[in-house]
Amino acid sequence: MSSKGVNGTTSNHLILKRQLQELTKHPVEGFSAGLVDDSNLLEWEVLIIG
Repeated sequence: MSSKGVNGTTSNHLILKRQLQELTKHPVEGFSAGLVDDSNLLEWEVLIIG
């Protein structure tokens, strides 16, 4: 894999991690999201109430 691919993956993981932290700190009414497995940032469980 090229370094460009690795950096892109790292950037994506950082973005997902930040978004999860933001949702945890500031929950949105009627919406819940979290990781299925804490070791995998790419598999989320989402609940939308409405």
